[in-house]
Amino acid sequence: MRKDTPDCYEVIVDTNIVFSAVLYSNGRQRELFDLCYYNKIKVLLLEIVHMEIVHVFDRNDISENILQDFFSIYPNIKFVDHDLPSDDEVLISNECLRDIDDRPIFIYAYRKRDAEVPCLLITGDKDLLTPEVRSILNDRVMTTSEFFERYWL
Repeated sequence: MRKDTPDCYEVIVDTNIVFSAVLYSNGRQRELFDLCYYNKIKVLLLEIVHMEIVHVFDRNDISENILQDFFSIYPNIKFVDHDLPSDDEVLISNECLRDIDDRPIFIYAYRKRDAEVPCLLITGDKDLLTPEVRSILNDRVMTTSEFFERYWL
């Protein structure tokens, strides 16, 4: 049951969220995708994150078919490209992130931080969960557990 919130959140998911959702069918990460399946939230997956997931599966000798099967179950996941960052966005991301690989998802969330339809970044990456990043993204970055605590009963 949804708490008193807007009709439908957009949720940007990080690599670790997708990885866990694919491999662990009983976890909170999978529940997040189930909400997407029932059109309760809109899951946004950056193409660069999708490529990283494919690479992680390959590196761990996990069949890419598992990933393809997962995406076929959740066809309403929206795959999104992002534009090149502005100089200001690069500067902001460099100041608050130590891992350059986190830059694209941070910048995408940064661009959506004041969107009319709330857009949240769900991650397990500690570098994206710092007080500084949370402040820059208007407290719209959180773990899966925090999402369920704040927005779902």
